[in-house]
Amino acid sequence: MYKSISKMIITEIRPRSKRSLYFILKTDESNTVCLHGETIRYYRMKTGDIIQEEDMQHLLAHTEFIRAKQSAMYSLARRAHSEKELAEKLRSKGYSSDTISKTIARLKALHMINDHDYCQTFISSRMGKKPIGKNKLVMMLKQKGISAQVIDNAIARFELNASENCLRATEKKLRQLQRETDPKKKTDKLIDHLMRQGFEWDTIQETLKNLKLH
Repeated sequence: MYKSISKMIITEIRPRSKRSLYFILKTDESNTVCLHGETIRYYRMKTGDIIQEEDMQHLLAHTEFIRAKQSAMYSLARRAHSEKELAEKLRSKGYSSDTISKTIARLKALHMINDHDYCQTFISSRMGKKPIGKNKLVMMLKQKGISAQVIDNAIARFELNASENCLRATEKKLRQLQRETDPKKKTDKLIDHLMRQGFEWDTIQETLKNLKLH
């Protein structure tokens, strides 16, 4: 920790190691901090500069922001994230709320995160795996921190064929229930499954009626 003083003179700025992106900054008051090279360049720091304690706080905050942004970009390179998912991931790594807010804002400005696009991609990907109902889809998106308005807009643009999806889910579940000989138990298990998959009751009734199961 550096001492609480009004002014300090930078006496040394050197790379932490040969290929490191980080630099060691020292002052005449024996204060030593590790800063990202981008921070050094952004503030145009050089030996002999006079800085105050408040300046040092800004330097450290900027380096934390750079680290958080790089961490977030690495996560996004692996898979898409909603704003909430990314914020929670950064929070789990110990970044401050202020740093997280600035990081999210910056990535949104760079069009690297967008809950509207994420929602559309998620729906397309999820529906391609196995048929589920609107209710479950909405619940999953809400768990990812997507607002109700964004979800409604995305679903409205995405053609969800409830009847077709319910029929696919029903046929798949019936194949799994072939050993069930009691018709009532089979129907009850089927209905319970379809409800858990998020299909609306009217759609389930229509599907069972068409298959002569109800």
